[in-house]
Amino acid sequence: MADKNLSGKVLLAAPALTEPTFHQTVIFLADHSKTDGAAGIIVNRPTEHRVRDVLSKGIWQEELTKEIADLRVHFGGPVSPDYLSFLAIAPCVDVESDEERAFKTHLSLAEASHLSKEGFHLIPSVGYAGWSAGQLEGELAQSAWVVQDFQEALLQEPRSAELWKALIGQESPWHRLISDEPDQLGLN
Repeated sequence: MADKNLSGKVLLAAPALTEPTFHQTVIFLADHSKTDGAAGIIVNRPTEHRVRDVLSKGIWQEELTKEIADLRVHFGGPVSPDYLSFLAIAPCVDVESDEERAFKTHLSLAEASHLSKEGFHLIPSVGYAGWSAGQLEGELAQSAWVVQDFQEALLQEPRSAELWKALIGQESPWHRLISDEPDQLGLN
């Protein structure tokens, strides 16, 4: 799997990945290249903030539609956590075709607003997850991540820890069992 371009795929943190930043995360992998590295957005870590809360008053008012202003901002990852950008995912494609779902990342507010009018689903985030060249491949070889195809569940609200449990539980009966275990078994 690590030899293929994984752009547009979903990374699920393996149950053994307990590092707090990525524990039980679902990452939409936007860019992947063996020579340039990879970048993605954590989509199941919503914050308490809406887009309107993180933008300066006045300067963005012309571009800020009510639909975008009310979107919940997600913690997208530890890289550039003070930078707001948007992930735009195209509406459903024909399931009979081999066409990949279109997506765009690192969008400005104006670009996000335009794509919203075209029916794209928007996920605003602060920060992103990034890997240097070969780093993600090494983590995949260590089974730190489970790779899945894009699923419609990524577009449904709320996207929280429950999303990780639902997606990882599809992998196997063992994954389903592990996904239901409490984080600290000693407290059970």
